[in-house]
Amino acid sequence: MAASHRGSCICGKVAFEVDGPFERFLNCHCSRCRKATGTAHSCELMRRA
Repeated sequence: MAASHRGSCICGKVAFEVDGPFERFLNCHCSRCRKATGTAHSCELMRRA
């Protein structure tokens, strides 16, 4: 059975679930990711092939 990872923002209006496994979780701070998300970073998951 694959691992399941859940999360949400503090207020609970945004929630997510990711079925694993995944290789890496990272935050990208490049200008393109900041522009695309309107935040200081973009959160990304790298899945195994």
